[in-house]
Amino acid sequence: MIFLWRTKKVFSKLRLDLSHFLQFVIEDLCQILIFIIFKVLQILRLQSVAEIYITRYSSTIFKVLQIFGLRSYMKIFADSRYSVTRSNQITAFEFNGIKKNVNKYSNSQSDNLAKPVIFVSACEDSKSTGGYKFNGGINEYNCLVKILRQHGYEAYIVTYDGNYEPWLIEHQPHISINNCRQKIKSLQNVRCVTSWAVAKAFINECEKLYFWDMELLFTDNDHFSTIANLYRIKIIKTASISRTIQAWHMANFRKPCVIIPNLLDESYWNPDEKKRIFNRVGYMNEGPHTEQHITLFKDAAKSAGLQLDFIQIKGETKEVISGMQSCNLFLSMNQGKDPLWGEGCPRTIIEAMSAGSVVLAYDIIGNREMIVHSFNGIIVPRYRSDIMAKEIIDLYQKPSEIERLRGNGLNIIHSCHTSEARWPAIKEFLDL
Repeated sequence: MIFLWRTKKVFSKLRLDLSHFLQFVIEDLCQILIFIIFKVLQILRLQSVAEIYITRYSSTIFKVLQIFGLRSYMKIFADSRYSVTRSNQITAFEFNGIKKNVNKYSNSQSDNLAKPVIFVSACEDSKSTGGYKFNGGINEYNCLVKILRQHGYEAYIVTYDGNYEPWLIEHQPHISINNCRQKIKSLQNVRCVTSWAVAKAFINECEKLYFWDMELLFTDNDHFSTIANLYRIKIIKTASISRTIQAWHMANFRKPCVIIPNLLDESYWNPDEKKRIFNRVGYMNEGPHTEQHITLFKDAAKSAGLQLDFIQIKGETKEVISGMQSCNLFLSMNQGKDPLWGEGCPRTIIEAMSAGSVVLAYDIIGNREMIVHSFNGIIVPRYRSDIMAKEIIDLYQKPSEIERLRGNGLNIIHSCHTSEARWPAIKEFLDL
C-alpha cells in the first residue's frame, strides 16, 4: 500500500546493508588468512619467503577461493537476493556453474548484427498513460528518441493507447502498449528505457530495463523499494541526469551509473538577438511564492531607478522559446520539490541559456550542474529573494557583465550541451 512506503524503504535499506556485508565479509576473511600465512612463515624464520609471498602471490588465495566457488557463491547469493551487483573481479575463475544468466540485451554485435529497437515510456496504466503535457521527463524522452533516430535506430515512445497530448514543436513516434508488446515478442534485440519506477504497464512488458533516473524526490522516497526490487530482477544499466543522482545510485546499489544530462533540441533552442529586449526579465510560475518574489524584485528595481519589464513565460514549447529569446535575464525561482534533494536538474536553466538569456537561479541540487556562479550565470542562496533582487540590480548596472555571462553561457551550450555531445553517453548507457 502506498502509505507504507516509508516502512518498505527501511526494509529495502536493511536488505541492501546486509548484501554489502555478505559481499565483503569474504574479502576480510581472505585478508585474515593471508595475514596468518605470513605470520606462520615469519615464525618459521622464512622472512624472505613471506615477503615474496606478500608482494607476488597474495592474490593466489583469492584465486583458490574462486576456483572452489566459495567467494563466488557468497557474492552471487548477495546479488540474487539483495539487489546488488557482483564485482568485476569475478570473471575467469567462475567456471563451476555459478555464472549469472547472460543478458540477451547486451549481446555483442558479433552475436547479433541487428540494431536494437528502443522503447521509452513512463506508462503506468490506462489512467496514467505516459503521454503527459508540460512534463519535463516526457520532453527528455522525445529528445532521446529523436537523437536515436538521427543515428539510425528505430525508437518509440510508448503510451497506453499510443496517443499523447500535443505541446512540443516536434513529437516523436508513439506506439501503444499492445504494439510495444507485439514488437518486443518479435524482436531479439531491444532496449526498454524508463525514468519512472512505477511505470508498471510498460515495465511488465520488459524482460530487462535501462533506468534513467531524473528525480531523487521519488527514487529516494516512495519509489525506493520498487527501485531496489527492479535492480534485483530487471535493471541492467542505470543513467542519471545529474552527478548527485549518479552518486546516490552508486552509493546505494554499488553499480556504475552513466550521466546523461538534460537533452536539448538545438534545432529549435537558439538565441535571436532581434527579439531580445534589454529591460525584459523572464520567469515562470514556480509555485505560491512566485508572485511575492516578483513583487519584491519590481519594488527593488524601481527603488534603484530601473524600469524593468517582468514577464511570465508560459504556454507550449514554441511560445516558451519565443518568450525566452526576448528576455535579457531569466529568473529560475524553482525552490525544489524536496527540501533535501531539490530538483533532478531543471530544464529551464539549459533552455534559457540556449535562448540567450542570462540565468539567475536559486541554489538547489541540479542548478549547479549547469551554472558556474559568476561565469555563465548567477547562483543565489535558496529562499533568498532579497539577494536575487540585489543581483538583478547589480547586473543591470553593469551591462557588460550581462554580455560576458551570456557569451559564456552560449559557449557552454554549443560545446557541451548539443545532441552530438550527449551521444557518447547515450551509447554507453544503452550498450549501442
